[in-house]
This record gives sequence, structure tokens and C-alpha cells, in this order.
Amino acid sequence: MTDSQASLVSTSKADADFSDAGGPLIDHLLRWRPRLATATVFAGLVALLMFVCWGIQIKYGLGVAGINRPVFWGFYIITFVFWIGISHAGTLISAILRVTGAGWRRPVTRCAEAVTVFALCVGGIFPLIHLGRPWVFFYMIPYPNDRMLWPNFRSPLVWDMVAITTYLTGSLLYLSLPLLPDLALVRDRIASQGGLRHKVFSALSLGWRGTPGQWHGLDQGIKILAVAIIPVAISVHTIVSWDFAMTQVPGWKSTIFGPYFVVGAIYSGIAMLLIAMALLRRGLQLSTVLHDRLFNNLGLLFLAMTLLWGYFTFSEHLTTWYAGDLAEQIVHHRLMQGGSLMVLIAMVVVNVVIPLAVLPFRWGRRPLPLALVSCGVVVGMWLERWIIVVPSLSAPRLTFFEGSYSPTWIEIGILIGSAGLFAFLYLLFMQLLPIVSVWEIREGLIEDEHAQAAEDHSLEVAEPSGVPDASVASVVLATVADLRTLQVSAADADAKIVGLRSSAPLPGVTAAQTHRRPVPVLRFALIGALLGGLGAFLLASRSALAYPLPTGGMEIVAGPPVAIVTYEGTALGLILATVFAVVLAVRRDKDVVVSDELASRLATGEILATVEAESPEQLTMAVGR
Repeated sequence: MTDSQASLVSTSKADADFSDAGGPLIDHLLRWRPRLATATVFAGLVALLMFVCWGIQIKYGLGVAGINRPVFWGFYIITFVFWIGISHAGTLISAILRVTGAGWRRPVTRCAEAVTVFALCVGGIFPLIHLGRPWVFFYMIPYPNDRMLWPNFRSPLVWDMVAITTYLTGSLLYLSLPLLPDLALVRDRIASQGGLRHKVFSALSLGWRGTPGQWHGLDQGIKILAVAIIPVAISVHTIVSWDFAMTQVPGWKSTIFGPYFVVGAIYSGIAMLLIAMALLRRGLQLSTVLHDRLFNNLGLLFLAMTLLWGYFTFSEHLTTWYAGDLAEQIVHHRLMQGGSLMVLIAMVVVNVVIPLAVLPFRWGRRPLPLALVSCGVVVGMWLERWIIVVPSLSAPRLTFFEGSYSPTWIEIGILIGSAGLFAFLYLLFMQLLPIVSVWEIREGLIEDEHAQAAEDHSLEVAEPSGVPDASVASVVLATVADLRTLQVSAADADAKIVGLRSSAPLPGVTAAQTHRRPVPVLRFALIGALLGGLGAFLLASRSALAYPLPTGGMEIVAGPPVAIVTYEGTALGLILATVFAVVLAVRRDKDVVVSDELASRLATGEILATVEAESPEQLTMAVGR
């Protein structure tokens, strides 16, 4: 060894090597995949149909759609509710599994979170389509204007915008934060190639080096976001249900709508997630990652949601039938005859009968049966939204306003195109970024292999001495066991480990055991929540005073709407502050940049430890060669 930074020293790989875990998930991004590219182009062409039909509607007006008096809501709002429901597949399920510490969640988290983000993006377009004149959407945005008009925060439609904005922002950041280590993996894997792709991944990874401080900040941030995103996800579809329940329309005014919509959203979301996972397993040959046990566990959850959704549906129709309210009885009778009855029967068959005939059996919880059942549930949940919207609007309380609704080819084209847009965004994401979390898979393998390795898993990372003539060596290790061995040999030689880098969190190594003080992520989150809640409270209350519009006899500054907006603002402030703290932890704890050769080895899962000693002899004793 020399007195300067020594070249890398490698250890031999032990039998418990986890270094290649997840390698194929990175490698498939670096090669041309014709079938995936073809599917992406096809989905893009289907998505183009949506924008062509929307363009025709903008040119000729909303009259080209089938909506009419009194059915002012049709395919657009039905599909809006459907996609917002699908969005509950990912972030909510991923967050619940993270909070409960379910180890089998690791391969599914990113697949699920991507479903949430892209479903929200697609669903968020439909209020603009239904608006007819999408260029006036900014009337919903609270900002000072020369008309002295502010959004009416007592309207559930405004609550929708606030809640969906919060949920989309939180879901996008919840997807992006765990991506940082994998973005760095791709960056290091292609370090020797250089070029535009390497520059892009270097910028997106924000200088991630896999140090204990960075892992600590990321771990804290993910935990906080997971806890915060669960009530936000529930609030989103609850508020969507209030778009219906806050009216006097027969069949809508029901206190059960909140939980009913949330259960339906989770049910349809799991179905879409299972379809996406089955296609990923088949298309990318990921059977060893998306294994049968994972589908079996999600299938059991799917079965539970089938029973729960069936219970809510039965309860909702039973109370309508038994109560005897004349206006609601008219809606119920319409539902039990003609085309509406066929839609109701189809919904019950694909949402209840078929799942209960398949899912209780173990063979029914394999990938192919689950995917087929899920396709039926996705269609059935769209039909459920049709049953909620159209019959009630067709039979209002004033019977001389009764009407009917039939969609036009414009609405059907937009519906089909929205499915294409979702598929296009998802396939494009698969083309560019790891669709399965590599670092989480490696983390699970490390924990399984070394959970019982020793009673004391702690490992200290000391502060560099700063002495100019100190001897330093970078040691590449294959396993955590090698790291424990290095720790013992370094202590025996009066040397110390002053740096550590890894592609997954290491057992017993936290920022608290390093020489750097960790960023207080929780403190940032609490301050952000306080500021966000205060800002939202002032926005809702002061807007009502600045624009005192009487609505339904309610007071000008009403408690419930102010509370709803304040809650969403609190969640948004907490999420943004948490992400800021994690980025701060990543940027302030950057390690030195290593050679391309060493970066490529680290990308395969090996560990880099930096050892410092007072003399070359001590350093040689510490590293063993």
C-alpha cells in the first residue's frame, strides 16, 4: 500500500453472494427490446385517438357528446371516477405494505406506485374534457385576478381539485424518492460509456452514492411519506364520492358513499395492478422476481376486497329498496329493467360471482387466472360507475325532466384512447426506468442471509483523521459477512473504516453510527405540515371573506370545507418538506467520485469500504493483503 488513496482491493465472493441480485432488471434497460417498443408505439396510436376525438369536440363544441338534459354527466365523469379509483392500486397498497413491514412487498412496490401516478394523470384530464372549454380551467386556481373572483371552497368540485393535486404530487414524489438508488445503479453501470444517457441519469440520481447518511435520510423519508399518503389516498376517493353524495339527486344522497367508493377504488386498483404484474412477468421474463407467492398473497387480498365490495353493494341496494322513498324507488325500478338490468347483472357476475368461484382456490391465485379475473373486475368496476351515474340522472326528482343517455363515438373514442394513454405511459416508464425496485430486492436478500449471522450487527464508520500522510485504501467486498470481517481486522490493526458505500441498506449500519449528523427529516416534515396547514386555512377562510358567495344557506366561512382544505394543505406541506429534507440529506452526504471501473462493480451489488490507518503496515494488516 502507498500513503495515498490506494487502488481497489477485492475480496473473494462467498457462497452467500447477493451481488448479482437485480442485475437483469438493470441490464434490460440497456438493450433494444423490439416487442416492448412495438407495444409502446401501438399504445401511443390508441392514445392518439383520445386526443383526436377531444380535438373534434373542442372544434365543434360539447354538443358532439351524448350528454344532455338532465343527464349532464356521462362517459367523461364515469371514466374520471374509474381512473381515480384505479390510482388507489399503487401508492395506497405500497404504503400499507411498507408500514406493516410485509417483506414480500419488495418486487411489487414500484409497479404499484407507477400505476397510481399514470392513472391519476389520465383521470385528471377528464374534468378538462367535460369542461368543454378547457382553456378556462384556471378559474379553479386560487390566485388574485382582476375579476375579484375566487374558487368556491364550499364546493366538492373544488375539494376534488385540491385533493387530486395533493395526491398526484405525493404519489409522484413517493415514486421518485425510492428511484434514486436505482437511478444511481444505472448511472454506475454505464459509467464507462459516457454520453447523453449517463449525463441524464447522473442528473436524476442527485449525486446518490449509497452512504449510510443517504440511506438513513431515504429510509426516514419513505416511512414518513408512507404514513402520510394513506389518509391522503382515502380522502381523495372519499371527496370524489362527495361530488355525488352532497347533491339531492335520487340514489346519490347517501352516507355510505364515502367508504363504498374507497372500497371500490381499492378493488379496481388491485385488479389493474395484477394485470400489470402478469404482463411484466410474462413480457420481461421476471418469474423469479414476480413469483407465485407474491401473486398468491395479492390474490388473497383481492378475495377479501371482493367480499367487502359485494357487502357494500348489497347494503347500498338493500337500503334503497327497503326505504320506500318515491324518487329513489323510480331510479331503482329503472335499474331493474331494460339495458340497465343487463349492465347490473354483468357487473355482479364479473365483480362477485366469477372472483368467488376462482379466488378461494390456490390454482385460482396463479398469475394467469388472476389476470383474467382482474380483467373482468376492471370492466365491472367501470360498469359500476355507469350504474351510479346514468340511472340517477335520467330520473330526477322533477319527473317531467326525465331523459335518457346514449354515448356518441366521440365519447367512446376518448374512453378507448384513455386506456391507450395509460398503457403508453406505463410502457414508456418500463423502457426508461427500472420497473422493479432493485435495491429493495437486494435489501431483502441481505436481511434474509444475515439476520442470524451475529448478535451484534452494529458497525461504526469513523471520521477521517484529515492527516495528509495517512494511508487509505478502498476495499471492495462481496458480502456483509466480508464487511464484518474487515471491521474486526481493522480494529486489530488500529485502523478504522472511514467510508462506506453500498447499493442497498446494510444491516446495523445507520447514519447514527457515522461521524456525520443526520438530517432531521421528521422535524422538516412537521414544520412543513404546520406551514402547509396554516397556509391552506388562511387561503380557504380569507377567500370566502373576499368572495362572500352565499351557497345553500351555509355561512360564509363554514367549518367543514375549511377543515377539508386545511387537511389537504397540511398533507401537501408535509410531503414537500419531507422530500426537501431527503434531497438535502443526499446532497450533503455525497462521497468522493470513484473510477468508472469501481463504479461498475458497485452497481452489481458489491460494497465499498474505505479504510484509514496511520502507516502502510497497519493498513496492510487491516485489509489482509
